[in-house]
Amino acid sequence: MSGSLSRCVLLIMAPRIYQPKLISTLEACEAAGFELVLGDLKHVSVCCEELIRRGEYITQFHDVSRALFTSALINYRRCFNSGCRVSIKIEECNFLSAEDREHHRDCINLADKHLAHSVNGFERANMTIHIAEDEDKGSLTRSGVGFASSLGMGFGLNDIQQLASLVEKIEGGFVQPRIKKLKMLVEQQIAQMSDDELRVLPDGLAHGLMGDVNKARSHPYQSGGKR
Repeated sequence: MSGSLSRCVLLIMAPRIYQPKLISTLEACEAAGFELVLGDLKHVSVCCEELIRRGEYITQFHDVSRALFTSALINYRRCFNSGCRVSIKIEECNFLSAEDREHHRDCINLADKHLAHSVNGFERANMTIHIAEDEDKGSLTRSGVGFASSLGMGFGLNDIQQLASLVEKIEGGFVQPRIKKLKMLVEQQIAQMSDDELRVLPDGLAHGLMGDVNKARSHPYQSGGKR
């Protein structure tokens, strides 16, 4: 009889409903920021894999490869830019070789000076007038106004492979260990909080936080505050 009663009690118990609560300590904010950085690095890796699979030259005549290349370099640069989220400090990646660091600088400069902003000589355009000289009469014939352009990248498939390798090193040697360390600190902070402190924390879902395209993002918490 008692066994049957226990089973009945179990059947009428309400299921546990878990809800996320916002942890806004400095360590939690930094860990969340590096999760975004990790997402960018993984996107770069996917773009590199697809570029290698396609095996095309990166030119203005290969639109998809050019799009993949642009996306890879811009997202790579995002991981090192200062802004509203954390960023990788390349100086802290002391496991990289001198060649790796040089390749990193090339990637950042190509994104800065060519892909995001038209600065360097990889992109050129000229207006022309086509002429032909008559050697017998010594006269000049004008054919018309033309347009000449060139768009280079200075980046081949071997560079793409090197970028993929560089991303893998930075991801495994810096970003993932940093996230792991920060998560351990956050777990310690949570363990020290009482049930009542946890109950009053704000909603931790990140949806519905779209901002103004012209303004820096706003946070649901004050960065560096305990809660």
